[in-house]
Amino acid sequence: MRWFDQLQLRLRTIFRRARVDDELQRELQFHLDQQIAENLAVGMSLTAARSSVPPGRSRRANPGAMPGTPRTPSARNHAPGCALLAAFFA
Repeated sequence: MRWFDQLQLRLRTIFRRARVDDELQRELQFHLDQQIAENLAVGMSLTAARSSVPPGRSRRANPGAMPGTPRTPSARNHAPGCALLAAFFA
């Protein structure tokens, strides 16, 4: 059943790319806002909370710094297996 779920998600990524990108952007923004709130709660200034990561939370505040996280929406669309299907349906 796992293969069916993966196929469904990949097809959704191909045919509803804008919606998937929007959902992912909103989720990443939520997590960044949560990290900023945590930084403010420990006494950081707003500028420092937005630009730095407290010890022990390495790479969580900067999505481009997270290993395996593509920096751009177009990079996310080239997941293994999706590129071939996207080229076929484009």
